[in-house]
Amino acid sequence: MTEQLEGIEDLEDDINDWKEGYNNKDFNSMEKAYKRIQTEIGKLVPLENTLNNARTIETLHNLIKNNNQDFNLSKEELELAKKL
Repeated sequence: MTEQLEGIEDLEDDINDWKEGYNNKDFNSMEKAYKRIQTEIGKLVPLENTLNNARTIETLHNLIKNNNQDFNLSKEELELAKKL
């Protein structure tokens, strides 16, 4: 988990570096920061997948809860839960 947190901090630094390069109209700095951003995003994808799964569970749980604990959800409701 510490690796993930460090990755987020690194990503934030790289984003700030890219913005600074953009503001200075320095494409080389932007390109370097962009490559680091791409690397960090690749490392953080598992975290993003975990968060998306947790949000899907949250949505499904609330749908069932608000539907009088009825597990018979329509295909549309199930698909929507995955997208939210």
